Amino acid sequence: MIGITLTLRLIQNEKISAVLFTVGSSMLIVSAHLDTIIEIRKNQGIQIRFVPSPSQITAVSFWILLVGSLIGALTATIRLSQLKRRRFLRVTTEPLLPSFWIFAGSWLLFIANIALVIGTQQKAESGEEITIV
Repeated sequence: MIGITLTLRLIQNEKISAVLFTVGSSMLIVSAHLDTIIEIRKNQGIQIRFVPSPSQITAVSFWILLVGSLIGALTATIRLSQLKRRRFLRVTTEPLLPSFWIFAGSWLLFIANIALVIGTQQKAESGEEITIV
């Protein structure tokens, strides 16, 4: 019973992570749209400002993505640990390599999101525009 409860909790964590990624990504789209409006108006000789600014929205979106990536990385870690234990107990012969790549990629994404949070936060605080490639 504990195994199924943990599995269901991990699935719930994956859903939460996906929702956070969706919200964060949607905010990036909104930020890019606002940047487009600002640039079009600037070319027309009209100054326009949004509060919060596109840079501030971008910074917040990367904080949300950071939380989502942390939840995903922790979930991948637990899933890899479960698989290693099931293999040790000879309950499964499922290969470790795919789960290892998911684990490694999840933590690399988390680390990359830390860098993005730092950079976008600094730009937002300085009032600079943020370009997302």
